[in-house]
Amino acid sequence: MTTQVTRADSFYVYAYISNNGLPYYIGKGKGRRAYRKEHCVSVPKDRSKIVFLETNLTEVGAIALERRYIRWYGRKDINTGILRNRTDGGDGTSGRPSPMKGKLPWNKGKRLSEKHIENLSESHKGQIAWNKGKSKGYYWHKRAKKWTARIYKDGKDCYLGYFDCPAVAYFSYIIAGGE
Repeated sequence: MTTQVTRADSFYVYAYISNNGLPYYIGKGKGRRAYRKEHCVSVPKDRSKIVFLETNLTEVGAIALERRYIRWYGRKDINTGILRNRTDGGDGTSGRPSPMKGKLPWNKGKRLSEKHIENLSESHKGQIAWNKGKSKGYYWHKRAKKWTARIYKDGKDCYLGYFDCPAVAYFSYIIAGGE
């Protein structure tokens, strides 16, 4: 484990370490990514809690190692381990700005009136639910161009990951406890 990245144009794999000495998040990055607050978890205030596991990597190498570390420590959201990662790794924008960066949701801070809610309800009457009669637990994610698996378990919506094959997405849903 190193504490510094040596080449600015190379990728690295990093971990956020909790007070008990175990990682709670694994990521891949380039430049200052490990220090930016653009994660689904909090960035440690103490910089010594950000550990660079591997440095001077190609993007492919960083993705492979990130996925391996996440698989090794496991994810809390799918009850396989201790990490707070929401994916199996390799899903980031790799240095490209996110298309949603700086944009607020269309309804941020707005409350829908009773009339608006009634109109929405009325306009959807008679429509078939988007997934009615379709496969349960997995679907085609247009933007990612991959199959995505999810499960609603113990009152939580759990993301299971992106997959190249619908059969693998389906089996990940079944293994996670789907019907």
